[in-house]
Amino acid sequence: MTDKAGFVYYKYSGCYQNDDQRLFDDGPHYSGDEMSSQICFQYCSFSGNIEINRFFATSNKSSCYCGSEEELGSGKYQKRDDSECSLDCSGHLNEKCGALLRASVYEICIGNASDVQEAEESRNKTFSSSGEVSTTKPSHGLTRTGGDIGTAIGVSTVLVYLLVASLIYIFVLRRPKSSPRRLTETRPHHQHVRNHISVPSMTDISEQTLIIQNETPIYENTDSVNLPSEISETSV
Repeated sequence: MTDKAGFVYYKYSGCYQNDDQRLFDDGPHYSGDEMSSQICFQYCSFSGNIEINRFFATSNKSSCYCGSEEELGSGKYQKRDDSECSLDCSGHLNEKCGALLRASVYEICIGNASDVQEAEESRNKTFSSSGEVSTTKPSHGLTRTGGDIGTAIGVSTVLVYLLVASLIYIFVLRRPKSSPRRLTETRPHHQHVRNHISVPSMTDISEQTLIIQNETPIYENTDSVNLPSEISETSV
């Protein structure tokens, strides 16, 4: 079987009794809060030789078992109606993962693309709400087809985020830097300005008075007065 080149995939074998003697010895295995045929298949197909782990099973919502028990369908491990494997898989509510003392059993196979397609169609008839069938080429790791492609989607999402981040980073680096703006202080229009007007020294101007009008000195005849040597005006 292992000499046959092609896809490593799995197909649904049925719902089996899984009593205290346990259907398969390798297990139970758990995967956090999630379990599905995909998760159990990945563990059992890569944790040992395919000839050793010819089968795997999900049971009681969250348990995974691996093995190659040849007594499937015998009086020891009787096959049950699929309706008895009625518990939703943890984290994958569109798929059943056995039940108490019941196991959803799958066979690990190696075949060509048509074998994979046939297994998928058969499984779709059994689980109409889930079209998940996982396949892999031995030299290239897992290849997924069908509904549950969580790992592949996760990797693709990370790659998309990295690409977007790289484009943003390049755009920021290439964007021309704007020259700093020179701030010009503008004084308010009504700011107080002190004007100084100097006039020649005069201690006694006869009949003249200096009148400041619109900042232009005008002389007008009047009585003799004493003027200071400098007149300061504050305008508003």
